[in-house]
Amino acid sequence: RGEMAATATATASHLFCAQCGDLLRIAEKEKQAECTTCSFSCGIDAFLNVSIVSESGPRDWQKKYGVKPVIKEKPELEKDVKEKRQVVDDDCPKCGHKGLEFYTLQLRSADEGQTVFYECPKCMHKFSQNT
Repeated sequence: RGEMAATATATASHLFCAQCGDLLRIAEKEKQAECTTCSFSCGIDAFLNVSIVSESGPRDWQKKYGVKPVIKEKPELEKDVKEKRQVVDDDCPKCGHKGLEFYTLQLRSADEGQTVFYECPKCMHKFSQNT
């Protein structure tokens, strides 16, 4: 059968059966919207006023409503953290340079350890370690 899934965003009465609340299936050839659970059906003319809304993500929402993110984006975070980096007396696993810059972030849940990020100032090799 030539069926089209009723996945467009619309009011609940357009997508769901008025009798049992199940999702309606649209049969284009028969020009009917049918419920597979009960015997309810209606003409697809009821769907003419359905508005289709494109999907958006959190960044679109933040931009639309002017909301600034609480968590900074990674490039900004690295700029802020780079000024506050400490040096540990370990060797770089790539070039052998002694003295790695490091900083820590709590990326996992609070009851788990921090993640330590290392960067070699000589070859710019980066790696991390969960503690």
